[in-house]
Amino acid sequence: MTGVALPNNSSYAALSHLVSNAGPNVNFTFEDKTYMPGDTVFFENTSTGYTNHLWYFNEDENDTSTSDKPYRVYPNKGTFKVMLLAMNEYDCYDTISKNVVIGDNSNVDNIVGEGSIKYYPNPTGGLLTVEAQYLVGSGKVEIRDINCKLLISKLLEANTSRVTLNLIGLTNGVYTVRVVGNEYLYSGKVMIRR
Repeated sequence: MTGVALPNNSSYAALSHLVSNAGPNVNFTFEDKTYMPGDTVFFENTSTGYTNHLWYFNEDENDTSTSDKPYRVYPNKGTFKVMLLAMNEYDCYDTISKNVVIGDNSNVDNIVGEGSIKYYPNPTGGLLTVEAQYLVGSGKVEIRDINCKLLISKLLEANTSRVTLNLIGLTNGVYTVRVVGNEYLYSGKVMIRR
C-alpha cells in the first residue's frame, strides 16, 4: 500500500490516494481431451485483474498472441507447452503454463512443464520444498505476496533439483511461488495456514 499524507482535515483525500497493487489472477482453459496430429486446439483467457496479456506457444518467442481466444494447429504428436503471461497497470505480472498432449506421447521425454515443477506441502505451516526437474542452468525460487512484493528469494544452482524455503515468518494467506531462470519461468500459488 502506498499512502499520501495531507495536511489539515484531509483524511478522506488521503484515503482516496491509497492504492492496492494486487497482482493479476492468471488462468486459461482449453478442452481436456485426447488430441490427434492435425487437430486445432482452442484456448480461452479466463484471467482477472489484468490490463495486458501475452501467450507463448511452445516456448517460442516468435509464436505469440494477444488474442483472448487464440488457437493452434498441432501437426505432430508430442507435448507442447502453452504459457500465458498477464500484467496489471502496476507492472505486477503472473504466468501460468499448461501442456497440450497430441497423440499418445510415446516419443516425448523430459519435457519441462507443469509436471517438472513441484512444491509441497501445499498448504504449508512454514517449510516449503520446491523441486525443479529437467531445468538447464541456474535460477532462483521466489516467494511474493499478493502485491507482487518480493519476500523471499533463494538461488537454485545448476543441476540442483530441490530447495527448501522457510516461510515461518510469513502470515497466513496465499503467496506466489516462482521459479525463474534464463530459459524458464514458472509461477504458482502456495497457501500458508497454521
